[in-house]
Amino acid sequence: MKKTKLLVLALILGSISTGAISANAEETTGKIEFTQGAGHNGEDLYIDHVSNLDFGKKEISLTDQDYKSNGHTFSVVDLTGVYSGWNLLVKQNAQFKGNGKDLSGAALSLTDVGTPVGAKGVTAPSTINPTIAFTNFNQNQPIVQAAKDEGKGQWTFNHNANLHVPKTALAEKTTYQTTMTWTLEQAPTAP
Repeated sequence: MKKTKLLVLALILGSISTGAISANAEETTGKIEFTQGAGHNGEDLYIDHVSNLDFGKKEISLTDQDYKSNGHTFSVVDLTGVYSGWNLLVKQNAQFKGNGKDLSGAALSLTDVGTPVGAKGVTAPSTINPTIAFTNFNQNQPIVQAAKDEGKGQWTFNHNANLHVPKTALAEKTTYQTTMTWTLEQAPTAP
């Protein structure tokens, strides 16, 4: 019994004296480096989508008409990592044409460009033009501008469209079309 008590005492004293001393300590670091995002086609600042405008089928009229096309969206993505700002421009390239003829006097406008939807806690673009009237063809017009540190990530905007067709247009029984060009520039330009 004496041997058993001595052995237990020796084990207890041995474990206390050897476990408390450290011969060496090292520190390590955790690190992550972010680079510019590679979104759509490898770009870091891009237009994610833009809705086409469809005013439907309408009867030829002897009076001035305003045709609505509602529920459209466009979306911009900024993954640059520097967030210097951006400017979204839009232009109508030419008059509506059908069978090689202009829809004379027709006037297109984007309306009700609304508050953007984006990430919570991120500053939204500060300059939004709620209505864009295309009075001159092939001329860029600013629609949204994000200043420095605004518009980070993805932002989606709702809008409607209006097509005014005067009675003097004398529309023919055909489909009239136009094209619009949307351009996204890094760093906003002064208005």
